[in-house]
Amino acid sequence: MYDCRLTLVKRTLLPRSALRWRKVHIFVGYLLIAAFLSHSDLSLPDTSLEWALWASFVLVTLSGIFGTYLAWSLRVKHGIDERVGYDRIPTRRAELARVRRVIRKHLPKGYREGVGFGMITWAVPLRRYADTYNGQPLCYAALAAQKGHSSLYLMSVYGSRTLAAELKAGFKKAGKKLNMGKSCIRFRRAEDLDLDTIGRIVAKVPVSKYVAIAKAARRT
Repeated sequence: MYDCRLTLVKRTLLPRSALRWRKVHIFVGYLLIAAFLSHSDLSLPDTSLEWALWASFVLVTLSGIFGTYLAWSLRVKHGIDERVGYDRIPTRRAELARVRRVIRKHLPKGYREGVGFGMITWAVPLRRYADTYNGQPLCYAALAAQKGHSSLYLMSVYGSRTLAAELKAGFKKAGKKLNMGKSCIRFRRAEDLDLDTIGRIVAKVPVSKYVAIAKAARRT
């Protein structure tokens, strides 16, 4: 009976996504602002305590407005999806962590792990190669959580038919289905990937060779 009640509460009361939760939060915030203005009779505070409470409320309200702007900016400018359900976050984190460990284990020296465009990235530091097309570190690989799946980006495969063929052959030999675009491998679980082949592909291109490839591509 307890499990049934808990399931009912989760389905009816808890927002299932960050986007929905933010909308609820903003709506409640608007109600509180209206209640505050109504209670204050649109007049300024009289005592120091009232001033302190009034200033605190204004600061919290402004921070909420700024947070809303940041969320909009991340979604529009960087394409970060806010609609990943809360109930999927622990599982997705565990699956991404498995793939991340493989990449970190096989990553050649010189690449640096960071965060960019809402993804975990492994890139050539700007101090090593700064002449990139967008002024950002040259991305070698990236890992991201999308709405309905996760994505692994292998930029070296995009620029090499040999590595692309090796990746496809490895997945086929392992009996795995390769769901891939030009450089993006889509998956739901780490078991969907042939992690051994991915590890070998990641280890294939040292920084010096990758920079040379990028320079050659810029000249063409």
